[in-house]
Amino acid sequence: MTNVQHDHHEHVVYYAYTAQQAVADGLSVEPFPEVTREAGFRLSVILTTAAYADVVEWTRDDIGQDESGRWWDVLMAARIAAKRALGHPGAPFWFEVYRIPNKAPNGAESRVELPIAARLRIRVEAFDWELTPCLVISLPDEEE
Repeated sequence: MTNVQHDHHEHVVYYAYTAQQAVADGLSVEPFPEVTREAGFRLSVILTTAAYADVVEWTRDDIGQDESGRWWDVLMAARIAAKRALGHPGAPFWFEVYRIPNKAPNGAESRVELPIAARLRIRVEAFDWELTPCLVISLPDEEE
């Protein structure tokens, strides 16, 4: 059991898992930090691996896409939801990004060539044990 003091209040923490640990364990990724900063985000922005695979990852070579460009699109779509989320740590906010699917639902390479909406959730979480805030983006069906 760990006692954590923050803002002059003491809280007993029975179990905690930070976004930093999720990145280290390969459950989340922090793609292109330089693109994130260029887009005006001052906090780290983390994606679950499932969200990354759905909206950023690009393995097809038939359409002019790349992962940093797809990440930029996610960041631009997330801006408004991120601003709302900053005032409500832990609360989920929703947004949509239009992307050309990289994979079909069965896992095979997608043949879709037109953008399709993907709904995503963004929320503020603690990045590390110092409670540094970060933004975490996930798919709707992923656990909180």
